[in-house]
Amino acid sequence: MGSVRYPPRSRGQPPWTRLDDEALLDLRFCDLGLRIEHSPVAAAVARLHAELAARGLTVHPHVWFSSEWFSPDGIPGIAVPFYLAHPRLLRLERRFTREVEGGNALWLLRILRHEAGHAIDTAYRLRQRTDWRRLFGDAKKPYPKAYTPRPGSRRYVQHLGHWYAQAHPTEDFAETFAVWLKPRSTWRRDYADWPEALRKLEYVDAVMGEVAGKRRHVHSRAFVEPLASERSSLRQHYAHMQKLHRFGRVTRVDRILERAFTRDPEAERGASSLLRAFGVHACHGMAVEAECSTYVVQQVIRAAIKRCERLDLRVRGGSRAARHRLRRLLVRLARLTARAPGRRVIMKSLKVLVATHESLIPPESIEGLSMQQVDAWRVEYDVRAALRRLGHEVQLVGIGDSVSPLREAVHGTHPDIVFNLLEEFGGIVAYDHHMVGVLELLRQPYTGCNPRGMMISRDKVLTKQLLAYHRIPTPDFTVYPRGRRVLVPRRQRYPAFVKSATDDASLGIAQASVVDDAAHLKERIEFIHTQVASDALVEDYIPGREIYMGVLGNERLTVLPPRELDFGALPEGQAAIATRKVKWDRKYQTRHGIRQVDAEGLPAGLVERLNVVSKRIFRALHLSGYARMDFRVRADGAVFVLEANCNPNLAAIEDFACSAARAGIGYDPLINRILSLGLSYRAAWAL
Repeated sequence: MGSVRYPPRSRGQPPWTRLDDEALLDLRFCDLGLRIEHSPVAAAVARLHAELAARGLTVHPHVWFSSEWFSPDGIPGIAVPFYLAHPRLLRLERRFTREVEGGNALWLLRILRHEAGHAIDTAYRLRQRTDWRRLFGDAKKPYPKAYTPRPGSRRYVQHLGHWYAQAHPTEDFAETFAVWLKPRSTWRRDYADWPEALRKLEYVDAVMGEVAGKRRHVHSRAFVEPLASERSSLRQHYAHMQKLHRFGRVTRVDRILERAFTRDPEAERGASSLLRAFGVHACHGMAVEAECSTYVVQQVIRAAIKRCERLDLRVRGGSRAARHRLRRLLVRLARLTARAPGRRVIMKSLKVLVATHESLIPPESIEGLSMQQVDAWRVEYDVRAALRRLGHEVQLVGIGDSVSPLREAVHGTHPDIVFNLLEEFGGIVAYDHHMVGVLELLRQPYTGCNPRGMMISRDKVLTKQLLAYHRIPTPDFTVYPRGRRVLVPRRQRYPAFVKSATDDASLGIAQASVVDDAAHLKERIEFIHTQVASDALVEDYIPGREIYMGVLGNERLTVLPPRELDFGALPEGQAAIATRKVKWDRKYQTRHGIRQVDAEGLPAGLVERLNVVSKRIFRALHLSGYARMDFRVRADGAVFVLEANCNPNLAAIEDFACSAARAGIGYDPLINRILSLGLSYRAAWAL
């Protein structure tokens, strides 16, 4: 290998930081000159040592750079992968592996605590103790190349994810130690209902009390496979890694890729660049669909990138359509790879935390309860039941007027995703988007709409202003702010419809909401101000059919078949509007024949127009996950948007699920798809 010519060196940076990837890959590990004390890892190591000292432990594992994470047998130290030494190496690692293990400060500390468990185990020879073996198992048991976890087991703690404690007795101890070591850990409360896991934590607590302040039994501070003695190049390292994690025996890969892309040299964008655009959370979503691990999906993407570059494949058509085709392709390849000989499906189940209001936690059984009793928490009951049928591990957390339960549940259970069913906070509906904001600040994947889309769609006035800007038809309107004198203009058209500018679920809507003169209009506005405690929104009343359109997706959208609210035989003189009685009173619905039905007999071309408008609304309001668009269709075929509901009712018997069923998506697959969309949504912190 010839000598490398470095660009001019800037102060304080190694010369190789300005090499391009190809030149950097030709460098040998021993030529990088990496040292822990000169890297971002130093601060994390210092914090780890401080945490150990705070627990009275005098063993502070020594740390060095190597090619991967490990704590060697017989040496109480920790090897850290080289790419954590510098942001330039981190970018190179991400190019080849996409998900950088330990790539942020919190993740790095979690892994260090885990590896410290191995080091402490080695330093005091804990695995040789009879009580250790009785509790964790035989450490001499061969380390498996793969393991099949049991997501529902409560014998093991959760720390690094993927039920890693189930891989081997030594990993079980390391995971338990890491949970115990974490500062301000609430493990006694978090694992109070997990007797086996709690027994292990109590054992670690007792044993650490015994060894606190005592000298270690193993004093070696040797370095195993340090980078300074590694003469292979980074290129050889990554080639070896790709060889280890190549595709399974799937001979159809090239043919599948060639059908998805084109060799036309006039196509501008290369297929490999589109593949690289898939982020970590898109991989999570595809893993759910393919019923395999995220790691398998990442390996498939890496291998597909390599094959696309070798075959010189390019993107056919627009990038949006190509991305949708590519997602289906990757899911298919992931399934094939996961089922190839020698490949184990690591994980199908997810750890799901369902967040809802504290008063809506459903019982385990609805036997003996009336429909009216069940209605309050039917969504929570149906969603929980579906998640369990799908094989996911489900926990519920109730939220009232404090953020703490949600934050503690996320930190304590480390869910793969939060299934968000919250519709208010502290009794204030307009605060629901703040709770989703908390999840984003916690860097926690969640289902449903993002905070911006939720805030916009919740504000009906802002929604109408945005829709008007995008030339999407909506009834003309006027806003009457709360706390101001009500002055009705002479140009006001009648009949008019009066409702809250922020609240949903038909709150404040009754037959009196449709008014025919200024006196009744003023009276209803004052009712909204005083009784509903919100601004009043007055809009033209649109007679006609009420049509609901469900939408699923983040970037690529699927519009579900239309549903209609059939008002049945309302008493004479009553307007066909969705009052609270119409929507929620079972006896009233039965008495007047009110029901939700498939929208039939719509004018030619109207369904296609509703599909297009629904997608335009979804994108204009920056929605994500799933939503429902409410329309009024006049007798002449004119379409008006009433509002966009970013948090529609997900009960199995309600319109959204029924519309999905008409599209061939059963209730359980619908819930799983919502999970997939939540995992694939690219929040700002995941970009």
